[in-house]
Amino acid sequence: MDRWRVDLLKGAVVDEALPATTPLPRLVGWVLPEEFGYVMAKCLTGEGFPHVGEPNGASRYVGSSSDFRWQRSTKFKLAVFRCTAKYTVSPLTAPPLTPTTLEATWYYYRDYGVPCLRARGFEPNSPLPPLAAYVADQGAWTFYPIEEDPNHLLVVEDYATRPEAPWKVLLDQ
Repeated sequence: MDRWRVDLLKGAVVDEALPATTPLPRLVGWVLPEEFGYVMAKCLTGEGFPHVGEPNGASRYVGSSSDFRWQRSTKFKLAVFRCTAKYTVSPLTAPPLTPTTLEATWYYYRDYGVPCLRARGFEPNSPLPPLAAYVADQGAWTFYPIEEDPNHLLVVEDYATRPEAPWKVLLDQ
Protein backbone atom coordinates (compact mmCIF):
# COMPACT_ATOMS: atom_id res chain seq x y z
CA MET A 1 0.00 0.00 0.00
CA ASP A 2 2.90 2.35 0.57
CA ARG A 3 3.80 2.13 -3.13
CA TRP A 4 0.27 3.33 -3.93
CA ARG A 5 0.73 6.20 -1.43
CA VAL A 6 4.07 7.23 -2.93
CA ASP A 7 2.63 7.22 -6.47
CA LEU A 8 -0.38 9.25 -5.33
CA LEU A 9 1.81 11.84 -3.63
CA LYS A 10 4.23 12.07 -6.56
CA GLY A 11 1.21 12.89 -8.71
CA ALA A 12 0.22 15.61 -6.25
CA VAL A 13 3.68 17.19 -6.54
CA VAL A 14 3.23 17.44 -10.31
CA ASP A 15 -0.45 18.50 -10.18
CA GLU A 16 0.24 21.27 -7.68
CA ALA A 17 3.45 22.42 -9.41
CA LEU A 18 5.48 21.85 -6.25
CA PRO A 19 9.27 21.64 -6.50
CA ALA A 20 10.36 18.21 -7.77
CA THR A 21 12.67 17.99 -4.75
CA THR A 22 9.75 18.21 -2.29
CA PRO A 23 10.52 15.60 0.38
CA LEU A 24 7.96 12.91 1.12
CA PRO A 25 7.03 13.02 4.82
CA ARG A 26 6.86 9.78 6.78
CA LEU A 27 3.40 8.24 7.08
CA VAL A 28 2.00 8.84 10.56
CA GLY A 29 -1.08 6.73 9.92
CA TRP A 30 -3.74 5.60 7.48
CA VAL A 31 -7.11 7.26 8.10
CA LEU A 32 -10.71 6.48 7.20
CA PRO A 33 -12.53 8.81 4.79
CA GLU A 34 -14.84 10.05 7.56
CA GLU A 35 -11.82 10.92 9.76
CA PHE A 36 -9.89 12.73 7.04
CA GLY A 37 -11.45 16.20 7.49
CA TYR A 38 -10.81 16.25 11.22
CA VAL A 39 -7.26 14.94 10.86
CA MET A 40 -6.47 17.40 8.05
CA ALA A 41 -7.97 20.29 10.04
CA LYS A 42 -5.71 19.55 13.01
CA CYS A 43 -2.66 19.14 10.77
CA LEU A 44 -3.34 22.26 8.66
CA THR A 45 -3.94 24.30 11.80
CA GLY A 46 -0.56 23.11 13.03
CA GLU A 47 0.92 24.26 9.71
CA GLY A 48 -0.46 27.78 10.27
CA PHE A 49 -3.75 27.52 8.34
CA PRO A 50 -6.59 27.34 10.91
CA HIS A 51 -9.17 24.75 9.85
CA VAL A 52 -12.01 22.78 11.41
CA GLY A 53 -13.08 19.30 10.38
CA GLU A 54 -16.49 18.61 8.86
CA PRO A 55 -18.59 15.44 9.22
CA ASN A 56 -18.47 14.90 5.43
CA GLY A 57 -14.70 14.32 5.45
CA ALA A 58 -13.76 17.86 4.40
CA SER A 59 -12.02 20.59 6.36
CA ARG A 60 -12.89 24.29 6.31
CA TYR A 61 -10.69 27.36 6.80
CA VAL A 62 -11.63 29.37 9.89
CA GLY A 63 -8.86 31.96 9.92
CA SER A 64 -9.43 35.68 9.96
CA SER A 65 -8.28 36.40 6.40
CA SER A 66 -11.03 37.24 3.94
CA ASP A 67 -8.45 37.20 1.13
CA PHE A 68 -8.31 33.63 -0.13
CA ARG A 69 -5.26 34.04 -2.38
CA TRP A 70 -3.29 32.11 0.25
CA GLN A 71 -5.13 29.03 -1.07
CA ARG A 72 -2.98 29.22 -4.21
CA SER A 73 0.27 29.88 -2.32
CA THR A 74 3.10 27.39 -2.42
CA LYS A 75 3.21 27.51 1.39
CA PHE A 76 -0.40 26.29 1.64
CA LYS A 77 0.02 23.70 -1.12
CA LEU A 78 3.07 22.32 0.69
CA ALA A 79 1.09 22.22 3.96
CA VAL A 80 -1.71 20.25 2.27
CA PHE A 81 0.87 17.94 0.69
CA ARG A 82 2.65 17.32 4.01
CA CYS A 83 -0.62 16.69 5.86
CA THR A 84 -1.95 14.37 3.15
CA ALA A 85 1.36 12.50 3.15
CA LYS A 86 1.32 12.07 6.92
CA TYR A 87 -2.35 11.09 7.13
CA THR A 88 -3.35 9.32 3.93
CA VAL A 89 -6.82 7.85 3.38
CA SER A 90 -6.44 4.11 3.20
CA PRO A 91 -7.14 2.75 -0.29
CA LEU A 92 -8.75 -0.26 1.40
CA THR A 93 -11.59 1.95 2.64
CA ALA A 94 -12.21 3.83 -0.61
CA PRO A 95 -15.25 2.78 -2.62
CA PRO A 96 -14.30 0.97 -5.84
CA LEU A 97 -14.46 2.91 -9.08
CA THR A 98 -16.91 0.65 -10.87
CA PRO A 99 -18.67 1.69 -14.08
CA THR A 100 -21.88 2.11 -12.05
CA THR A 101 -20.11 4.39 -9.56
CA LEU A 102 -18.50 6.42 -12.32
CA GLU A 103 -21.82 6.77 -14.17
CA ALA A 104 -23.55 7.97 -10.98
CA THR A 105 -20.81 10.56 -10.48
CA TRP A 106 -21.02 11.74 -14.10
CA TYR A 107 -24.80 12.20 -13.87
CA TYR A 108 -24.33 14.05 -10.58
CA TYR A 109 -21.90 16.47 -12.21
CA ARG A 110 -24.16 16.90 -15.25
CA ASP A 111 -27.41 17.35 -13.34
CA TYR A 112 -26.26 19.20 -10.25
CA GLY A 113 -22.55 20.08 -10.04
CA VAL A 114 -22.09 21.99 -13.30
CA PRO A 115 -25.45 23.84 -13.02
CA CYS A 116 -24.59 24.75 -9.41
CA LEU A 117 -21.30 26.36 -10.47
CA ARG A 118 -22.90 28.12 -13.43
CA ALA A 119 -25.64 29.55 -11.20
CA ARG A 120 -22.83 31.18 -9.21
CA GLY A 121 -21.06 32.55 -12.28
CA PHE A 122 -18.34 29.89 -12.59
CA GLU A 123 -17.48 27.29 -15.19
CA PRO A 124 -15.80 23.92 -14.56
CA ASN A 125 -12.09 23.77 -15.23
CA SER A 126 -12.89 22.00 -18.52
CA PRO A 127 -16.11 20.79 -20.19
CA LEU A 128 -17.63 17.60 -18.82
CA PRO A 129 -16.53 14.83 -21.19
CA PRO A 130 -19.07 12.45 -22.72
CA LEU A 131 -20.20 9.70 -20.35
CA ALA A 132 -18.30 6.91 -22.14
CA ALA A 133 -15.05 8.91 -22.07
CA TYR A 134 -15.52 9.77 -18.39
CA VAL A 135 -16.00 6.10 -17.47
CA ALA A 136 -13.11 4.95 -19.71
CA ASP A 137 -10.80 7.53 -18.04
CA GLN A 138 -11.87 6.37 -14.55
CA GLY A 139 -13.42 9.77 -13.82
CA ALA A 140 -10.26 11.73 -14.58
CA TRP A 141 -11.82 15.17 -14.96
CA THR A 142 -11.23 18.37 -13.03
CA PHE A 143 -14.58 19.73 -11.92
CA TYR A 144 -13.58 22.73 -9.83
CA PRO A 145 -12.69 25.89 -11.72
CA ILE A 146 -9.21 27.27 -11.28
CA GLU A 147 -9.91 30.87 -10.36
CA GLU A 148 -8.05 33.68 -8.67
CA ASP A 149 -11.38 35.07 -7.49
CA PRO A 150 -11.44 35.26 -3.65
CA ASN A 151 -15.05 34.03 -3.67
CA HIS A 152 -14.00 30.77 -5.34
CA LEU A 153 -13.34 29.00 -2.06
CA LEU A 154 -16.76 30.00 -0.76
CA VAL A 155 -18.46 28.55 -3.84
CA VAL A 156 -16.50 25.32 -3.52
CA GLU A 157 -17.31 25.08 0.21
CA ASP A 158 -21.01 25.68 -0.47
CA TYR A 159 -20.99 22.97 -3.12
CA ALA A 160 -18.89 20.53 -1.09
CA THR A 161 -20.98 20.69 2.07
CA ARG A 162 -24.29 19.82 0.43
CA PRO A 163 -25.69 16.43 1.49
CA GLU A 164 -25.92 15.27 -2.12
CA ALA A 165 -22.20 15.86 -2.80
CA PRO A 166 -20.46 13.27 -5.04
CA TRP A 167 -19.01 11.14 -2.25
CA LYS A 168 -22.56 10.72 -0.85
CA VAL A 169 -23.66 9.50 -4.28
CA LEU A 170 -20.70 7.11 -4.41
CA LEU A 171 -21.11 5.72 -0.92
CA ASP A 172 -24.85 5.12 -1.36
CA GLN A 173 -24.28 2.88 -4.40
